[in-house]
Amino acid sequence: MVAATFEPGASVSDIARSAGIHVSQLFRWRKELCQISAPSVPQLIPVQVVEALPAPQSPAHPPPISGRARRAAW
Repeated sequence: MVAATFEPGASVSDIARSAGIHVSQLFRWRKELCQISAPSVPQLIPVQVVEALPAPQSPAHPPPISGRARRAAW
C-alpha cells in the first residue's frame, strides 16, 4: 500500500480512503519507510595532509627564574 503512494500520479488520500485508513497514518508510514530505506552516509569534509613541522628546539639550559617569579610559583 505504501509503495503505491510513490507511483507517478498516485493520490495518497485516495489510496488511504480505499484502504479505510486515515491519510495521516499513510503519510506516517511513508515517512518511516523513507527513514529506514535511506542509508546513513557519514558527513565527511576534505582535509589536506601536510608535512610535519620540526619539533621545537628546547634550550640546553632553561632561563633562570627570578626570586619574585619563584615566590609566585609557590
